[in-house]
Amino acid sequence: MMSRPHSARGWLALCVSLMAIALTLQGCGGVAVERKAIFVGETDPADFTLSNTKPEVFAFVIPEPAEGSYDFAIELNYFANQLQGWDVLPLYYTLTYPDGKAKDQRFTLKLKDGSGGWKGVLQANETDRIFEENIQQNLLLAPGKYELKLFGDSQDLSKPILGIVHVVFKVYSR
Repeated sequence: MMSRPHSARGWLALCVSLMAIALTLQGCGGVAVERKAIFVGETDPADFTLSNTKPEVFAFVIPEPAEGSYDFAIELNYFANQLQGWDVLPLYYTLTYPDGKAKDQRFTLKLKDGSGGWKGVLQANETDRIFEENIQQNLLLAPGKYELKLFGDSQDLSKPILGIVHVVFKVYSR
């Protein structure tokens, strides 16, 4: 049996698919970027709480020789049943630069996925979950010593951000 030549409709579908892939890659920066963790700091928040008065503190160094692009990520280990209604965690950090200047950055971590399920991998004890999410990307940092203070941003003292078992702060070089 002879194969028939591809129809114009088939070629059009192939071209559209290839263009969609190209646009997706372009939206992601054109190429996959390899990252390397240059800092990983861990802490267990007191009383399983991310506080707006007692930050979790991470000190790290951006190594010589040159300025580069970095990503910050947070890995959370949390108890979904102790979050007291928090589906989205309001957080902020203060980043202190080598020259002593500081900058605040507010952000949120969504703990539920698009279908309403809890994000993260359920751990063996079947009560806590763990996941990692970028909180800042393509940050230009010069070599030197930095300090990041991570705060919970609940303005309601009667509703603290509870249920946070473990926090890992990561700095990735690009």
